[in-house]
Amino acid sequence: TNTGSSIFSMNGKYMKVAGNFTNFNGTVTYTGIGSSTVEFNGSINQNFTNTNGSILLNRVKMNKTSGKLYLTGANSTMNIDTLLTLTSGQIVTRLIPSLEVNMKYFLPASITGHNVLSYIDGKLRRKISNGSFSSPVIPASYDFPVGDSLFPGGYENANITFTTATLVTDLLATFSPWPSGAPNPGPVASECIVATYSNRPIFDNGFWTFKRSTAI
Repeated sequence: TNTGSSIFSMNGKYMKVAGNFTNFNGTVTYTGIGSSTVEFNGSINQNFTNTNGSILLNRVKMNKTSGKLYLTGANSTMNIDTLLTLTSGQIVTRLIPSLEVNMKYFLPASITGHNVLSYIDGKLRRKISNGSFSSPVIPASYDFPVGDSLFPGGYENANITFTTATLVTDLLATFSPWPSGAPNPGPVASECIVATYSNRPIFDNGFWTFKRSTAI
């Protein structure tokens, strides 16, 4: 791995990156090293760039005091093998439509700590099914901490709960603002005193899109 124009420090299996993270060439993996972690902790905007080849991180922690982490370059999908901890700072993937954060571990707890200060601004893919059998012990509840950091909605976590076994390999989620403002309320109705169509709250910041992979 080549950390061009980066500020970083290594402590055994732990890498702290305060500048840009760049892999210029070749296949790089941080797996197979127990608890190896890359922490992004800069105070300004940072870039995550994979110029050529592929990169697979074991654990990633977002712990930025300010600024965002931008995935840049056509090959710069962030593949994570085990754990993503979102403490502070957003990961921005939406600048290039093909990019995403790809959590490759199927357990619901593989993404943790997300909040209004730390989420995925763009696409997040989560593995659901573990090989040839179903997802974890049912019910299995998966958070998708996505949002749009440039619009008022910001952090828009969605939760998907599987109540029966599934062989869907993964789900890809993104959050988008309404292109021309929130839709109009539903028609006036009186069949329910407390929840008529016209009084129902609207998701006025935008909408979620989920795409499932082909089942195994």
